[in-house]
Amino acid sequence: MRIVGRPFGIVALAVFATLGGLWALAAAAGLRPLDDYTIGSITLPPLAPQVVAAAWGVMLLLSAGLLLALHRWGWTLLMLSTGLGLLGALWQWWIGNPEPVRLLLLVATAFYLNAREVRELLVATTERATIVPLAPPEGGRQ
Repeated sequence: MRIVGRPFGIVALAVFATLGGLWALAAAAGLRPLDDYTIGSITLPPLAPQVVAAAWGVMLLLSAGLLLALHRWGWTLLMLSTGLGLLGALWQWWIGNPEPVRLLLLVATAFYLNAREVRELLVATTERATIVPLAPPEGGRQ
């Protein structure tokens, strides 16, 4: 199924990335509460969670826009955010606060982004576009 010339999965991922980016920016702006971030016995500085949430939101919004444009960087940024999200979800699981739905969605996203058709559509598009065929010599073969 294709929507406006794009596969449904690409459009769905772009929509979810946009919603996630807006959700993160809302947290950075103080419109919704942020968790108190501690790593072991280390407590992060007061503005660190807002800065991280803002950067995360901008990265997700940028990846959504580039993904809809079928640009290679959209795939790269979304794969990076998926990998970091998986790392965070596994950390939450390890400390005893499992989020199985989040983990399942992130794994499904990683598998979809790594599918051959998606990689060929997004990653190889830029590589194919930069290859310029050489013009044959004027006098035939040399």
